[in-house]
Amino acid sequence: MRAAVVWPVLWTRFPRPALMRAALAVAAALLYASALKDPRCPAADAAPCRPPAVHADDGGTAVPRWERLGQVGGAPTAIAVEGRLAVLGVAEVAWIVDLTVDNRPRVIGRTGLLGSTVVDLAIIGRTAVAALADGGLVFIDIAEPTAPSVTARLEGSARTLAVAGDRLVACGGRACRIVRVASGEPPDVVGTVAFGEPVGPVAAEGQRAYVAVEPAGEAGGPMLHIVDIADPAGPQTLLTKALVPSAVRGLGVTGSWLYVVQESGVLRAYDLSTEGPPVPRGGVLLPSGVSSTGVRPMAVAGERVYVASGLEVSAVDISQPTAPRFLGATPVDGLVAAVGASPGRVYVANHADLLGGRRAFHGLEILAAAIDGGAQPLGSLDEAWHAYGVALHRERYAVVAAGRSGLRVVDVEAVGGPREIAAWIGAAELVDVVLAGDVAFAADASTGAMLQLIDLADPAQPRAIGALREPAPRASAVVRIGRFVAVGLEPRQLVVLDASDPRAPRHVMQLDLPGATLALATHGSRLYVLTGRPARTPSLLVLDVGADGHVAVRTQAVLDLPLLDRSLFGLAAGADALVVSTEGLVVTLDADGLPPQTHGRLSLPHAAVAVAGSGSRRIAVGGGLSLIDVVDVDEPRLIASVPWSAAWPEVRNAVAFGGEVVAAAQWDAGLAIARLSPAGWLPDAPAEPPTAPALPTDEPTATPSAAASAEPPTAEPTPATEPTAEATSSRAPQPSSTPNAPVDPTRPAVPTDTPPAIPVPPSATPSTAPATTTSRAATATRRPSATARPTSDPLQARTIYLPLLVTEACPPKDVFSDIVLVIDASTSMALLTPGGQQKIDAALDAVWTFLDGLRLQGGGDRAAIVTFNHTASTLQALTGERRRLVSALRRVSLAANSRVDAGILAAAAELRANGRDTATKAMIVLSDGKANPVSSATVVSAAQSARRMGFGLFVVGIGPDMDAPTLRAMAGVATRFFPAPDPDQLRPIYAHLVRTVPCPASGYWGRR
Repeated sequence: MRAAVVWPVLWTRFPRPALMRAALAVAAALLYASALKDPRCPAADAAPCRPPAVHADDGGTAVPRWERLGQVGGAPTAIAVEGRLAVLGVAEVAWIVDLTVDNRPRVIGRTGLLGSTVVDLAIIGRTAVAALADGGLVFIDIAEPTAPSVTARLEGSARTLAVAGDRLVACGGRACRIVRVASGEPPDVVGTVAFGEPVGPVAAEGQRAYVAVEPAGEAGGPMLHIVDIADPAGPQTLLTKALVPSAVRGLGVTGSWLYVVQESGVLRAYDLSTEGPPVPRGGVLLPSGVSSTGVRPMAVAGERVYVASGLEVSAVDISQPTAPRFLGATPVDGLVAAVGASPGRVYVANHADLLGGRRAFHGLEILAAAIDGGAQPLGSLDEAWHAYGVALHRERYAVVAAGRSGLRVVDVEAVGGPREIAAWIGAAELVDVVLAGDVAFAADASTGAMLQLIDLADPAQPRAIGALREPAPRASAVVRIGRFVAVGLEPRQLVVLDASDPRAPRHVMQLDLPGATLALATHGSRLYVLTGRPARTPSLLVLDVGADGHVAVRTQAVLDLPLLDRSLFGLAAGADALVVSTEGLVVTLDADGLPPQTHGRLSLPHAAVAVAGSGSRRIAVGGGLSLIDVVDVDEPRLIASVPWSAAWPEVRNAVAFGGEVVAAAQWDAGLAIARLSPAGWLPDAPAEPPTAPALPTDEPTATPSAAASAEPPTAEPTPATEPTAEATSSRAPQPSSTPNAPVDPTRPAVPTDTPPAIPVPPSATPSTAPATTTSRAATATRRPSATARPTSDPLQARTIYLPLLVTEACPPKDVFSDIVLVIDASTSMALLTPGGQQKIDAALDAVWTFLDGLRLQGGGDRAAIVTFNHTASTLQALTGERRRLVSALRRVSLAANSRVDAGILAAAAELRANGRDTATKAMIVLSDGKANPVSSATVVSAAQSARRMGFGLFVVGIGPDMDAPTLRAMAGVATRFFPAPDPDQLRPIYAHLVRTVPCPASGYWGRR
C-alpha cells in the first residue's frame, strides 16, 4: 500500500502496539496480492518470487507456519532427584540423568519439546512431573529412562511442586491442586485449596502440605498455611502462621521439623511436633545470602540443608535443629538455578556464569558433603550450553558457537530429531561462527585469540587446526565475503583475512571503526558494518571490498535506532534490501541507495534481535521465529511467527538457513530448530556466499598498496565533518605519485597513503532541483536507474528519518511497566541531610513521589520494593496495589554493610520470575556506591549482568561522598546516572524518572 509523502519530515509519535495489530490483521490478506502485483516479478519469472499455491482442506490457500523440530543445548532451569536417577529441566526439554557413577553423570534419555520452559520438577514413582512457565503440567513416564514419554498434560496455573506419597501438590496463582498420580493411570485432580494471595514455595510430607503465601492486608509478613491433605477431595487449612517479614524463598520438611529460607538470608527451623502453630526453635544467617535463577533454591537431605547463594551453595548442619550451624559455601561454575539433594550428595543445576571470573557452567554439578565443611566437587555434566552464533554445514550440521562451552555440532536431520553429535572445547569463548569450506572460523571473545580455526571435514570429529591472535584478541562478530573473512574486534576494529586457503588464512588489512561492531552482513562485494558507541545512536558503515581484499568506505549513515546493547542488533543484506533488527523492531533499508534509506518498519510479537536472508525472504529470531516478506522494501510483512521459550530472549541471537530448515541460536534456550511448512516458501540459501566479479578466486596481485588513514567519524557528524574510517594495511606503504588524483568510480577503490575522501555516492537524479522533487512517491518506479546517478557529489553522514506523520501520548496507553525500586538500607542512610531529614526518609519520600506517578491498578504498571544492607530483601514483589507498596516502605529497616550487588541481583530475579513479557522491565537503584564488604568491581559486574538480561537499569547516587565512578559504571551510560549530592534533590529526580522509565524508546512505534 503506497501513499504520497510530504517533505520535510515531521517526526511525531504513533502507538506501536496499535500499528502491530493492524499489520497482523492485514498481513495474510495482502501477502498474495503483493506477490502477484509486484512489478519486479514478471510472468516469465513468477515462480522464483511467488509462493506456490498450496491448497488447504477447505480449498483455500494454506498459510505458512513453523513446525518446531527440536531444541538442543540450553540452560538448566529445574532438577528433581530420586535415588540414582535425576530429571533435569533444560529450557523446554527434560533430560533423564543416570547418577550411578558419582563423578560421571550421564544423560540417558531426553523428551521432545514440552511446550514451555520447565520451571520445577518432581518425581512420583515412575512418573516425572514438569511445571511449565506457562502454568501447565506435563507428566512424563520414566519407567524406561532411555525412552521417556509424555503421557498426560494438565492446564492451569502451577509453578511450584511438592510430593506426598502418590499425591502431587501443584501450586500457582492463588491456589494449590492435589493431583493423584498412579502408574498406568491418567493423573486425577482430586482436590483444590484456594488462598487469598499469590502462592510461593510449597513442601509436603505425610498427610500435610506447607504453603507460603504473600501477606494479606497492610501488616505482617508472609503467611505459612498448613493444609491437611489426608482427604485429597476435601483438603482443609489447619492453621495459618505469620512469618518474619521477609519473603520466603524455599521450604523443606523432614520429620517434625520445617525449614524456611527467607529473602533476608536467614534459615529458620520450626518445630511441628506441638499441637498449635509451628514454633521457631533456631536459626542461622547465611553469609552469602539466598539467590537463585529458579523456583527451588534449597534442598533438605539427611542432616543437611543446601541453599543456593548466587555462585555458591551454602551448607547448614541441622543435626541439632534448635541450633542449625552454617558449615560453609562451595563455589560452583555458574549461577544456581535449582538444588536437589540425597544423603551425602547435593545436585546443582547451573545456569549461565553471568558475573564472569569462572570458566563455564556445566549444567549439572554433583557435590559430596564434607565432614566438617560445606561440600566438595565430585562430578559434573557439561552437555548443557548456551548458543551465541550458528552456521549450517552441508545444509545438515548446525555448527554452534557456544561461548565458554566451545563449538558444538548438531545433526538437524538425525533420526528421532535433532541431536548433538560432537563438541570441541578449548580455552576460548566463542560468540560467532562462519564456514569456509570445511573450516569453521569461530570468533573468540576471550583474551586468548581472535579466531579459532576448527576442521569439520568429519563433522563428528571437529579438530582444532590453529588460532589467530594478531592483530588483537577479543572478536565480537565474523562474516564471510567471497574468499575473504571479516572480523569485528573489540573495541573498535575490523580485520580482513584472505581465506583462499582456509587452513592458513592471511592478514590483509585492518580498519578503525567509529564504534564497537554490533553486526556484520555482506552481499556481493559489499560489506555492511553496524557500529555503536555508548549513549550514541548506531551507525551503518557501507564498505566496498576490492579484488585484493582491501576495503574502501562508501558511505556512513547514522540510523534512527536506539543504541541498547551490543548484542541487541541483527543485520542481513540482500540484493534489494537491508534488514536491521533491534528487540522487536525490524527496519528495512534500500540496499541500492547510498546512504541506504530507511523505508519500512515492522513490529514483531517477540524480541527479534537477529536476522538472516534467503532469497527474497528474511528471518528474524529472538524470543521466537518470524518469517518476514521484504519483497516490497517499503512494506515489510509478517507472514508467520511462532514463540520460542527462552528465559532471556533479548540477549544475542543468530540464525542460519539450511534449505527449508532454520537453526536459531537462542542463547539460554540453546539451539532451536524449525521447518517452514508448506515447502517452497523459503528459497534455498546458496551453499557458498555470492561472489562478485571484483572478488576473483586467484591470489591477489603482488603489487603493494598503501594504507589509508583519516580521523574516525563521530557518531553524529555535523555538516562540516566528513565521516571517514582509519585503515592500516599489512603491506608496506608505498608513496603515491598523485596523492590528489580523482577516484575512478569504475574501478575498485584501493587504499593509498594519502587519506582519500569517502567515495562519492550516487544521487537520486542528475538535477539541481530541490530534494523534494525526487521523492520516491513522485516517481513511478521504486528507485531510479543506476545509470542516471552522477558520482561527484560528496556525501555527509546524517540521521535517516521515516517520513510519517503520527501522534502518540506518553506514556503510551498500551505500554505498561514492571519496575523494581532498589533502596540502600545501610546504616549510612541514617545520616542527616542539610535540611535536617534522615537520608532514608528523603529516599522514601522520593519513592512515594515515584509511585504517585505510576498507573497502578487495573493491570497497569507494577512496582516492587527491594532493600539491601548485609544482604538483599524483597519487601514486596511486583504488584499494582499501592497499599502493599506503602506497607513495604514502612517496613524498611537499616543494618550494617552495603551489598549493592545483592540488591541488583534480587531485583533481576524478581523481574525474571514475575515480570510480564509485554511490560517494560526496569530497576532504579538508589545507593552511594560504597559497596561493603564486596568490591566495586563485583557491583559493576552485577549491574552489567542485569543489563545483559535486557532490564533497564537507572542509578541514583545519594550523598556528597558518593562513589560516582562506580555508580556511573553501574548505569552503563551517563544518561542513566542521576547524582544527588544533597539528598533533598531526590524528589525532582524521581519525579523525572517516573516520566522516563515508563516511557522508554521501546514503548513507541518509532523506537524513539
